Amino acid sequence: MTKSSRTTRSSGKSAGRKPAGPARKGYRGPSRLITSDDLYLFNEGSHFRLYDKLGAHPLEAGGVHFAVWAPNAARVSVIGDFNDWRPERDVLEPAQSSGIWRGVVPDAAEGACYKFHVESNHSGYVVDKADPFAFCTEEPPKTASVVWQSHHEWADTEWMTGRR
Repeated sequence: MTKSSRTTRSSGKSAGRKPAGPARKGYRGPSRLITSDDLYLFNEGSHFRLYDKLGAHPLEAGGVHFAVWAPNAARVSVIGDFNDWRPERDVLEPAQSSGIWRGVVPDAAEGACYKFHVESNHSGYVVDKADPFAFCTEEPPKTASVVWQSHHEWADTEWMTGRR
């Protein structure tokens, strides 16, 4: 499938319909969400809380931190409601040589639909992928992930203490 014939999400809109607009890198300086210790544990294969690091995580200061593992990617960006599904707008940065791509998208917020736009190093393959670490997704047949943060307050302290 060529870039000009590819459609975005399930809306059927042509990917080249609107002018590109200014490119902006999503990554705004060092991310405290993924530390060098996280990268070490990830590369070692012993990171047991990746769901806290990868995927979409709304930030208190505004915006959303996105991260995905795409080791064979030449370029990764986030597309969604917040950028009219345009892959050139919110480009992620690689985190050292881990294969993790990460960045902060200031215009994204909780409830926004999104996908990762991955351009492969192999044969010019390009694909829009749902987030494997998403906490929420659209209802089928739609396939986008949804920025979500649980607001549930657990009230099981007594039970957790008593189960030992």
